[in-house]
Amino acid sequence: MPWFRCHVAQWLADTRALGPAETGILFKFVLAMFESGKPIPEDHARLARLCGVARTATVAKAIE
Repeated sequence: MPWFRCHVAQWLADTRALGPAETGILFKFVLAMFESGKPIPEDHARLARLCGVARTATVAKAIE
């Protein structure tokens, strides 16, 4: 499917406490899971590449 329904008010409420980097990383994760149709493994190096993040520690911190 080339699109998915996003409830904007719910997304904003659910991510309000996150910082900009965490929000962006989460959004990339959601898109990757939607595209593949399955969960993505918690491999920080792979997830960093997926998000275009240089440091795996940034992804690990965002996941926590």
